[in-house]
Amino acid sequence: MIRNLLILLLLVIASIFGFSWYHYHSVKNINSLTLEIEHFEDLQNINDPNKLIQSDLFKKLPQSQSNFGNIKTIQWFRFKLEAGLVPRELSLEITNHTINELELFELKNDTLISLGKTGDWYKFSQRPSPTKNFVYPINLDSYQKATYLLKVDKKDENLITEILLWNTNDFENSDQRTYFLWGFFVGIVLLIVMLSMIFGWLTKDPVYIWFTLYILGLSLRQLTDSGLGFQYIWYDFPIFNRPNPLLQALWLFLPTMLQFQQYFFELKKYHKKLYYLAEFFKYFFISLFCVFLILQLSGYVLNHNLYVLSAKIHSISSSLGTCVFLLIAIVHLRSKDILKRFFAIAILVQLLGFILVIVKNLLQQYQEKNLIMPESHIIYLWIFLIDMILFTYILSVRYRSSYNKNQQLQIGLIQVQQEVNQGVIDSLESEREQINLMLQSGVGDKLIEAQNQIKNLENTPLLSDSLKLIDKANQDLSKISKNLLPIEFAEKGLVQTVQELILKLNQTQKITFNYTVKGNETRLSTQKEVQIYRIISELINNILKHSAASIAQISFNYENQKLIVLTEDNGKGFEISKLDASTSGIGVKNLYSRVSYLKGEIKIDSGNEGTKITIEIPT
Repeated sequence: MIRNLLILLLLVIASIFGFSWYHYHSVKNINSLTLEIEHFEDLQNINDPNKLIQSDLFKKLPQSQSNFGNIKTIQWFRFKLEAGLVPRELSLEITNHTINELELFELKNDTLISLGKTGDWYKFSQRPSPTKNFVYPINLDSYQKATYLLKVDKKDENLITEILLWNTNDFENSDQRTYFLWGFFVGIVLLIVMLSMIFGWLTKDPVYIWFTLYILGLSLRQLTDSGLGFQYIWYDFPIFNRPNPLLQALWLFLPTMLQFQQYFFELKKYHKKLYYLAEFFKYFFISLFCVFLILQLSGYVLNHNLYVLSAKIHSISSSLGTCVFLLIAIVHLRSKDILKRFFAIAILVQLLGFILVIVKNLLQQYQEKNLIMPESHIIYLWIFLIDMILFTYILSVRYRSSYNKNQQLQIGLIQVQQEVNQGVIDSLESEREQINLMLQSGVGDKLIEAQNQIKNLENTPLLSDSLKLIDKANQDLSKISKNLLPIEFAEKGLVQTVQELILKLNQTQKITFNYTVKGNETRLSTQKEVQIYRIISELINNILKHSAASIAQISFNYENQKLIVLTEDNGKGFEISKLDASTSGIGVKNLYSRVSYLKGEIKIDSGNEGTKITIEIPT
């Protein structure tokens, strides 16, 4: 198992590196254009593009991507563009997709116009270009010059952004390749979710359901952090972006992770303290999510103070929750169950990703403003893919183990059923021998004794008739002994036993019996099949004694979850109105009682052309 896991892990890492290498080499020749950007922090609250477009307050940025730290004011960016002989179609990309509000102004031919106001506080449809980042299309005619002013409002939050200028064709090419990778990621997620749901449906194990929810929760966290969540899920509800959708995505993901761990490690059974600790954090995060969701749906604007408070609460609670994850993993590293040990290792891999992101956020918030590090969702994406494959492999092994156990249980049940059938066979044989013994030693002996005594008397016509009746009774007694339920009934089953009975009847009786079976035979318990056999025997006896028929039909029809038994004859029939299970003879009462015991239904149709009896028995 360890070897298989290592091979799988190496294949996953190699696949990730392969796709990363392919993406890098496919876009390395697609470069953004050189752009000189000037920056101005509006400490004086000027907030007037007409005054700022030509002012000398701007300072040149040393690089296109900058970390401005936690800002308290509006930030302005300015750059100039010029076209040559050929008109230019350009795209301005602002890579930070969580900016609350931004607006691009264009000064062209001494006229200042707005190219659109957007931000994550506005509907997605209000974006100039339908992409996860903010992108403004820019068009310049031949030899045309223009000055651009970008307003960025992300007050009281950390601002890290990169401003890139692209030829529109190059941007679309690069953007499509990025979306292709995200599509590949979503495809892997959907495949694993589908496999997990199949495992859950087959095993009825809730751990697979919670793993599915965990995968979906972590995927939502990834999509939220990359901007795809707003683009494809809540695009018409920017209220969900206030104060920070990433917090709420985490408040959904963390409870599913905790629940998944509880089921997999069986904390409630083996580690009560860890279980109640996990329960506390699970319901705490769910409560936070529900409170914010209710406020958002009610139209309440979550202001910055509430955002700061929630961020601090989340920072403390998620750190403590991470400690709980770590504690659960460490405890189960010593487990005797190898699957639980591997699961603990997978959790530690995930926690490593959490710690890297926490360190990154702390460094960006409290260290030098120019410090630039990889985006959080990129780190999480790598950890998530590796982690997801590990969990899926572990659960697949768990499924295989569960499947093997079920197979062993089924084999055990078959063996028990065989033993039960053998017991039934033995009891039937014993019953047959006892009845034969009682009939022969009791009734048979008495009949022979009576016959001998009568023979000693003077022969008269009445005595001769009595001897004939006694002889007939003795023959009937012999037939009854022979027609007892076959001892091999449990082995042969209902269908074959009835077939053999029909063959014997056709050899000894004047009525011709036809026998048909439709559908695939569904074996019932021996007890139920014995009852059905006795019902058939009762119906056959009625046909022989009362029908005066020449042809009879016995049919079995196995349909969906039911058996239909049909008997027909071309005899003289009888009046159904006089037939009642409560007032009829013993034979009819036995028929109704046996059908009732089997929870079946009986329908009788009789007339001058014969009798038809239909019995439906659930299987």
